[in-house]
Amino acid sequence: MANKRPLKVFRTSVGFEDAYIAAPSQKAALAAWGAKGNLFARGAAEVVTDPALAKAALERPGEVIRVPRGTTAEHLAAAGGGKSPSACGPKPRKAGHDDPPTKPAPRPSRARLDRAQDQLSTMQSDLGAIEKELADQIDGLKEELAALKKHNAGELAKLQRDVEKEERHYRQALASWREALPD
Repeated sequence: MANKRPLKVFRTSVGFEDAYIAAPSQKAALAAWGAKGNLFARGAAEVVTDPALAKAALERPGEVIRVPRGTTAEHLAAAGGGKSPSACGPKPRKAGHDDPPTKPAPRPSRARLDRAQDQLSTMQSDLGAIEKELADQIDGLKEELAALKKHNAGELAKLQRDVEKEERHYRQALASWREALPD
């Protein structure tokens, strides 16, 4: 049987057995099992990815391989086999006597979740305060820098004028000196 599509191995439950088949598609597997509905959509069938489980089905593609899910002894033990009928199943109730309702399991504790959320909130709050403090410091430093630049701009301009004045005096003195030199 030459298939154009690669074979996949599928599995479904049939009573106390698992039914495996190597087929090219889910539709082909459903047909081989004789299923009346889509077992895959209901979660009653699945693709097998374990190579050990898929080996037998891949050796005989298209053939349904049935594998028991336990021994007969395990099945009988699970079903209560070997016990007297009174030991199997629920005890008959007396009229008017209801069993006390079973107590539900306690609700899971939120303590760890609450602690984690508290730690997150505390960290966010602390970081927010630190960021605000640093932003305020940055704003203060920017204002201080602007004031310093304004103050220094006047000082720098005055010093620049002094340099230019002294340079003019120097050049005049240098020119007078050159004129006084003997030829």
